[in-house]
Amino acid sequence: MNLIRRIGLLAGLALAGCAPAPRGLPDIAAFPSPDDPSIVSPMGGAGSVVGSYTPRSVAEPQAWRNRGVPLEAVPEAGQ
Repeated sequence: MNLIRRIGLLAGLALAGCAPAPRGLPDIAAFPSPDDPSIVSPMGGAGSVVGSYTPRSVAEPQAWRNRGVPLEAVPEAGQ
């Protein structure tokens, strides 16, 4: 490295050390802290994870031609 590049590198590092500290989040955030006791949650408590589960029996696979609605002929535009 030549002398000018070294001086530029050292000057940049010295100026970077003088920069102010990065700012954090503001005091009023979009989402309040869950630890705040003054906040009332509309949710009464945790619900069931499975909800209204209904067991179903195992179905054997069918051919793809036997599934769905049977197709009908499309009428001509002039008729």
